Amino acid sequence: MAIRLVAGSFLFLTFPLLAQQDPDKPQVSPEQQARALTADKERLQREIHYAKERVGNSKSLLSEKLAGYKQTFRSIDAGTNAPPVPVAPPTPQLMPASIASQAQLGDFPNDTIALVNHRPVTQSALDRLTNFLRTSSGGATENQHAERAMYELIRIEAVNSTLEENGAAERAATAAASLHDGKPVADVIKEYGTCQGAAADGKVEIMRNSIFGPMVEMVAFNTKEGTHSMPFRTANGIMIVRAEKLEKGASPELDKVIGYAVQIPYSADEGAMQKAHMAINMGQVQIVVKDEKIMALLPPMFRPAAPQAADQRDEAPGDPMADPALVERALSEVSEALRKLGDSKEPGAAEQRASLQAQYGELKARLRAPKSAGAPAPVQAATPALDAKAIQAAMEEVQAAITKLGVPTDSAAKTQLEQLQQRYQSLKDALAGAAREPAPQLVPAPKK
Repeated sequence: MAIRLVAGSFLFLTFPLLAQQDPDKPQVSPEQQARALTADKERLQREIHYAKERVGNSKSLLSEKLAGYKQTFRSIDAGTNAPPVPVAPPTPQLMPASIASQAQLGDFPNDTIALVNHRPVTQSALDRLTNFLRTSSGGATENQHAERAMYELIRIEAVNSTLEENGAAERAATAAASLHDGKPVADVIKEYGTCQGAAADGKVEIMRNSIFGPMVEMVAFNTKEGTHSMPFRTANGIMIVRAEKLEKGASPELDKVIGYAVQIPYSADEGAMQKAHMAINMGQVQIVVKDEKIMALLPPMFRPAAPQAADQRDEAPGDPMADPALVERALSEVSEALRKLGDSKEPGAAEQRASLQAQYGELKARLRAPKSAGAPAPVQAATPALDAKAIQAAMEEVQAAITKLGVPTDSAAKTQLEQLQQRYQSLKDALAGAAREPAPQLVPAPKK
């Protein structure tokens, strides 16, 4: 058998030699043939060795393939987990109002009394709102009515100057036309939305000195039962009020309009809306007024600082917070803390937010309250003393906090809203009793 294999191999090797006997082709020398055969032999040996290794490792290779990819984990040293150090932004400076020149008012209507971010506030608008507020004085003076009306007009024009309406006026006109054609108000509210403080279906109960503001109150009480108002501008959007029923109270300040509210916001960006309102609360509004009489109607944060007498500068204040500059600085710090807290859902965030909002309201009331002849009363966590102007200022701050809170979505927010509503009612009772009390005293508990 071996002899036949050897003979066959010799025969196999002779075929290339016979094929190379062609005289026309160059002849291969025996040395070249030997080198070629040696190279082929080495190649075949390597292939045989590789095949034997694969056969021997087939079991382990198959097990690795069936086991899948094996994950590996490595750790790194990231150092200690230290909380970031907050960098407080610079406190914005208040922008006091100034007296307008004739050139500044020349391009606006003749009865323009102020420009809020280059938007006009007219005497006729101020008179209409002031005349409405007179119908339910609640112990407030004529000047206080004018101040509240002026503040409402400033808010409306300041927000309008910051936000582009983005077709809000056209959408409001379409909504009003739908109501005029008989479309149910519930369907209109589903399509366009409602305001903060209303029920899910848009139902509202509007009282005087309400959270909706004097502009909404004036329109609601001047709308006949069973009809809807024309679209009008507020600080949050363009609104249409439908008055269903007017309930008369024991006194004018207890009257109530029950109806529905349709509101088209100026912008769908809630962050932009909050930024616009924050600019008002931080005094970042450019205001020019016609004369000193209108200047006196502005909120104190927008008025220029009055020069301090020499004898007052030499006196050491008994209460550090009696200095308006310190109160304003504290207001800025509380506002910044509220901004940083935002809508955080972390444990304790709701309680911290409510505490900060209460501090903000008390500081604003302290800033607007007139100084007494003696040492100023300390800021109290409870309701402030029965001073009508201070109470109205505190009511505005509570109203702003309720508006900012919006419709509560969790138990903490609902609890905070109830507390704010109770505080608003307490302030309202105090405002009604301010004219009857001869001396300042703490606000009594709200009537049950």
